[in-house]
Amino acid sequence: MTSKQAGWKIYKQQMGLLDHGDALWEPAPIHSYRRVKAGDVGYIRRGHFHLLFSAGCALGSRQLGVDVPPTFEPLDVGPIIYGQPRLPGCLCTSTVKETGGDLGASVSATPLLEPGISFSFELSEKKGAALVTKYRTYREDIELESGFEEYTKRHYDSWVAFARTTRHGNDIKPVLVTGVEMTRDFAMIAYSNNGTQLSSQFTASVPHVASASVSAMGQMANSRVGSHQLRAPAMQYSVIS
Repeated sequence: MTSKQAGWKIYKQQMGLLDHGDALWEPAPIHSYRRVKAGDVGYIRRGHFHLLFSAGCALGSRQLGVDVPPTFEPLDVGPIIYGQPRLPGCLCTSTVKETGGDLGASVSATPLLEPGISFSFELSEKKGAALVTKYRTYREDIELESGFEEYTKRHYDSWVAFARTTRHGNDIKPVLVTGVEMTRDFAMIAYSNNGTQLSSQFTASVPHVASASVSAMGQMANSRVGSHQLRAPAMQYSVIS
C-alpha cells in the first residue's frame, strides 16, 4: 500500500529528530539566489526553501516595501562557527538500521564515497529517512544566537505582512536562517511502509552513467517496500537551521 503522505513531509519530520535543523527535500536553490546563508529570511514549502530577502546585509540598492519589508533594518550576523566536517556516508533516523555493505572503514580515510560502494539497511518502524552523502558535509552556524532571537521577535510580523504583499501567500511562516549544512552529490530517502518489513541496498553510481534507475548519486534496490522515494540532486545544500 502506498502512503498518502508526501515524501518531503516524511523526510522533514523524520530527519528533524536528529537535531540538524530543517531538512530540505528540494535543497537546490531556485533562480532568485545562489545559496542559503545565515541571515536569510524565507519560508519552507513542500521541502523547498523560498527566499523572501536577506537580512544579513545592508539595504544597498534594494527598495523598502519592494525588495525588503518597509521597516527593514540590517541584521548583524556576527561571527560564523565552522564545525568539523561530517564524513561521507549515511545519516539515518533511529528507525533505519544499517545492516551491512561496504560502508564503514571504506570511507573513514577518504573525503569521497567511491563509486561502487554499497550498503544495506532496514526499516524497523512505519516511517524513516536517510541522507546519503558522497562527499564531506560542512556546517556553518552563527555564534550570537540571542541577537537573532531578539531580531526575530522585533520583526516577525513585518515579515508575514511582506510575504502577503509580495504574493508569496497568506499563511507564510517565515524563518530566519541561523546555520547551514552543505555538501554535494547526495541522495535523500523517505520511507513509509505501513508496518511491512522493509530492506534496501544502496550502491553509489559510476560517474557519467545515467538511466531511469541510476541517478547522479546512486541506485536503490528494494524488497517489500510500501512507499519509497529517492532524490539525488548534484547540488550543494541540504539542511538549514
